[in-house]
Amino acid sequence: MLPRVVQWPGVGGVESYTGSASHGNPPGRHLLVTFPQARPPAASGTLVIGDGTRTARFRDCRVERLTAAGGRDGRSWTLEIVYRRCKWAFGTISGAFNVQNPSGKFVPWKLRSPRELAVLSLRAMGETNYEVGGLPDGLTHADGADIARVLRAGEKLRQMLANSRTVWDGVPPAEDLVRL
Repeated sequence: MLPRVVQWPGVGGVESYTGSASHGNPPGRHLLVTFPQARPPAASGTLVIGDGTRTARFRDCRVERLTAAGGRDGRSWTLEIVYRRCKWAFGTISGAFNVQNPSGKFVPWKLRSPRELAVLSLRAMGETNYEVGGLPDGLTHADGADIARVLRAGEKLRQMLANSRTVWDGVPPAEDLVRL
C-alpha cells in the first residue's frame, strides 16, 4: 500500500514516510518527517496510514526517537514510531508446568495445555481481545484439578504428547509465547 494519508497526533503535515510491519516479537517501525511546525508532535497515539481506499490504524504507538531540524518556518520533526509490540519487551513470567514426578507421571496441579500457556503469556504481556488458535489441545489444568495428590503407582492420566515440560524463570512473556 502506497500511503496517501499518514496521520499522527500533533502533526500538521507529513513530508515523508517509510514504515515496516512484521509478524512476531519485534515491533514495526515507522519513520515520519513532518513539514515545519511550531510545536513538537505527541509522544504517543494512533498512527493512521491509508491509500485512499483502505486505512490501517496502529493503536498504542509511541515515539521512540524524536529529532528536530530548525528552519525559517519552524522545525521539521523526524519521528521514529514503534507500535504496541514495543511493550512486549517488558515484564516477566515465572512458573514450572507439565512437570513429571520421578516415576515419569505428570504432577496433576502443574498441568497446563499449550493453549493455557499461551493465555498466561498474553495476559502477562497486557494483551486483551485475543484468540488463541493453532495449538494442540493437550491436558489442561482442569484435567488435574480434581487430583490433589501425586498419582499412585499404576494410576495414570490420559497421555497427550502436547504437554511438554515448560519452565519460565523471569523470561519476557513474548519470548515464552514464541517458544510455544
